[in-house]
Amino acid sequence: YPFSAITVNNYLYVLGTRRSSSEEYKLCYRFSARTCEWTKLQNLLHDRSRFAAVHVDKYIYIMGGFEGFKRTTRIYVTTVERYSIENDQWESFSTDSPQLSSLAACTYNNLIYLGGGKNGQWSKIADFYCFSIDKRQLERRASMLNARTTHAFHIFDDKILAIGGFDDDGNGMLAIESYDIQCDQWTILTSIPGAISKTWPQSLEGYFFDFDTQQWIKAPVVHERARYCPTVQLRFPKKFLKTMQTNSISSLVSTSNNILLMNS
Repeated sequence: YPFSAITVNNYLYVLGTRRSSSEEYKLCYRFSARTCEWTKLQNLLHDRSRFAAVHVDKYIYIMGGFEGFKRTTRIYVTTVERYSIENDQWESFSTDSPQLSSLAACTYNNLIYLGGGKNGQWSKIADFYCFSIDKRQLERRASMLNARTTHAFHIFDDKILAIGGFDDDGNGMLAIESYDIQCDQWTILTSIPGAISKTWPQSLEGYFFDFDTQQWIKAPVVHERARYCPTVQLRFPKKFLKTMQTNSISSLVSTSNNILLMNS
């Protein structure tokens, strides 16, 4: 829960975990889906939890989060760390990092976009930033329309989508926001369909969102456990959709290039 996970070159990297309550959140591992084996990696430089991780070229960058996992005494980590995938080595990359936790981040053209989450007062916020890897500098951008935490950013067609998460009252976020990188402007793209409880957006079905038609299409949920996730989103390429043989899927989904699978 406090750690971050990211996939790079068909490997799963789990960053900032621990094996016992007496340890700090520094341990890092890499999992190979081919061999089903875990490899111990070099520890993080700082004890850190609820942070964001992104992959750019031969490096993994982490930012945000606070020391340990104690909600009563939160000391935010103000450094950006960089991990060399080739050398298995962490380094302090920049001291220009926002004091945020449970934030989201994504990359576009050697820039890291990050925002949302909680601030030092433990309030959910809509703040949005751009971190330049070349300049090692953080800049403010237009804030999101809604404050949200534990959400996800997804790059699509030169835009950043803010998906899922929770609002300041703990309610699941149904609105999907779209950020125009060139215009520095947020708009509401759509809302996740389906029923919603007070704290979890739930539905018995999953959904495909077709960006071409701007419409939602019902799809079966793979597993009952998925109903209790705030959002689950996957992008499918056109070639993969054409090869899908399941009748329940093929009868519902057109062969569009631009489809997100959402479970709400």
